[in-house]
Amino acid sequence: MKWPRAVVLVLALALAGCASHNTVTNLPPGVSQVQVNNWKSAADNLKMAQDGSHAALEAALNLHNSGAIKDSPGYGIAITAIGRADQLEIEAAAFLKSVPNDWSQPTKQKLASYTTQILMQLASANETGVLGVKNPANGKVVSDMIADAMKVMQLVQVLTASRAEREFQREVAYV
Repeated sequence: MKWPRAVVLVLALALAGCASHNTVTNLPPGVSQVQVNNWKSAADNLKMAQDGSHAALEAALNLHNSGAIKDSPGYGIAITAIGRADQLEIEAAAFLKSVPNDWSQPTKQKLASYTTQILMQLASANETGVLGVKNPANGKVVSDMIADAMKVMQLVQVLTASRAEREFQREVAYV
């Protein structure tokens, strides 16, 4: 089955995207190398999340078209939510491209808003599930792809958080 390889590939790319940092010379005054690296990591991880959620959308549509998933209200809700997440990811990527290497507070806040909306849509799709699946393994493939896209989006969300928010998130994780 080809699906597990796709999931492994998305996770490998996510981890590789976190480590890709470039040294940029001649930075404008007030822009640090860390800010540029954070912007680049956010852009890379956003692209990986977009690829993952788009793959989940395509997989669900293909399963539906092949008859493996029946028409149902849950299927419609899940497809709509995944599609909306995909659209928001495209908008977020376009926003980041419009402010190259700008990791100022307004940029982080706007990107944080996008990530929150995207995560809400993906969570909605995962909670609804692809109802009406004849073979539960097919539904799990789509759910796993959505979950992987959510994990990558959470990496972007961490990048947008302030230092105090990141420390709070670490403390909560240990509780």
